[in-house]
Amino acid sequence: MENYTYGNFGKVYLADDEPMEIAGKGDVRIKTPNGLVWQLRGVRHIPGLKRNLIFVGQLDDKGYDLSFGSSSWKIIKGAMVVARGKKEGTLYMIVNSHDSITLASANSDADLWHCRLGHMSENGMKHLCSKGKLPGLKTVEFGLCEDCVFGKQKRVSISKAGRTLKEQKLELCGLPNTFWADAVNTAAFLINRGPSVPLDNDIPEEAWSGKEVGCTIH
Repeated sequence: MENYTYGNFGKVYLADDEPMEIAGKGDVRIKTPNGLVWQLRGVRHIPGLKRNLIFVGQLDDKGYDLSFGSSSWKIIKGAMVVARGKKEGTLYMIVNSHDSITLASANSDADLWHCRLGHMSENGMKHLCSKGKLPGLKTVEFGLCEDCVFGKQKRVSISKAGRTLKEQKLELCGLPNTFWADAVNTAAFLINRGPSVPLDNDIPEEAWSGKEVGCTIH
């Protein structure tokens, strides 16, 4: 625990109404399966607890979304999956770095499609998977993507209203002019083959051409 502070921070009451003293507060770093670190700030240190608990209400207050189902759960911030875990007994546990080998093997196909699609969000990939657009992929569950995490941490907020694709995506990244045409063409190609919210998650390329993406008959 980092930045630890001792003090009188009150008590925590368990399900049986047993009170437990909070000895201090600090920051905790959790290592995720792909080696990234998720930092939790203001964590209460309760010596009497036998397990390290993360309260759903605290995550909700910090702007995280949580999804539970099929004996698993995941923590989401925007379009990014921050952490995921599985149910053990009555508790939902976070998958840590010790499970990384099994997780990487199970999710390699989804990770590969995530990269192929220009780091599309998990929700977007689920829409494509449900329509049979991702050959060989039955479920969409992948680990944290280092490029997505670092990209979203460092990006600058800009207004998209009335701006071209070039201005939105390339103006702030310092890409040499010689690569802009290829970068814009690639971005447009991927965007037009992913689900579009204004089109009720239909694929823009199919709506425009009237043909399924990947169809060899013209």
